[in-house]
Amino acid sequence: MISATSISADDSKPLRIALVDDDIEDKVLVESTLRSIADFEYELIWISDTERADLLLLRAAPDVCLLDYWLGGSTGLDVMERLKIKELDFPVLLLTGTHDRAVDLEAMNRGVFDYLVKGEITPALLERSIRYALHRHQLEQQVRDLSLRDPLTGLSNRRFFEEALVYAARRSARRDRSFHVIVIDVDQFKQINDKHGHAAGDKVLIEVGERLRRQVRATDVVARIGGDEFAVILEEGEQHLNLTEALDRMRNEMQFSLTLSDGGQPLAINVSIGLASSLQAEESPSGVVARADRAMYEAKRLRKIAS
Repeated sequence: MISATSISADDSKPLRIALVDDDIEDKVLVESTLRSIADFEYELIWISDTERADLLLLRAAPDVCLLDYWLGGSTGLDVMERLKIKELDFPVLLLTGTHDRAVDLEAMNRGVFDYLVKGEITPALLERSIRYALHRHQLEQQVRDLSLRDPLTGLSNRRFFEEALVYAARRSARRDRSFHVIVIDVDQFKQINDKHGHAAGDKVLIEVGERLRRQVRATDVVARIGGDEFAVILEEGEQHLNLTEALDRMRNEMQFSLTLSDGGQPLAINVSIGLASSLQAEESPSGVVARADRAMYEAKRLRKIAS
């Protein structure tokens, strides 16, 4: 938590402040104001390349961003518009030369946390604005995390999965790479609930979630998207992703025995798994999920025939 006396996102490190501004005089003004704030450690990252400001900001990963309104042939609000389709994980304060209510309102609608007039910025005002932005951003992140988390398994929920799916599709299109969706469904889950009770069913879901989490990379998305249905989003990175090997590991991990608290015979747990990869640029992300879902049901059908 950010305390009332702390301005830092992490008290053990200097605050990383990105300044997006193509005017050296503005940079000098901001630096001078920051230096005047007592007991304040910071690292200023100056981004003067306004054409690539959104990409450079995401790469810099600041704690807070000071964004100038006038940026050569564009505005800071244009940068905010481009940032909206990416994962923005820091608050933004807009700097401008004059009072303009229309700009102020538009800035707030674009996700800007505060609006500061450069000629009126004092060390106390800048400190207060940064502290407020960091605190509000943290609270919003906490609320968002609660709304996007499955309370039983601790995994992401369907809402987060659907948002992440859109981002994965956009990133993959930009990089000309595929992304992959795996859908996992617990076999005979209804019978487990009916015979052993919902507490036993919950224990199975928690264990499946834990095992899935262990089988994926930190960058992959694992979600519980339905009662006994889970999904994983895997994106191609710089290194080749061996899907066959990943699926084999997952299948092996997902076949296990679970001892219940009643001391009875351990339950044999199996799952059905379906995989689909993005193939065509015109296919919607939900179309990839639908193919993975069909593949999962086909795997379930074949398992029933084999048994």
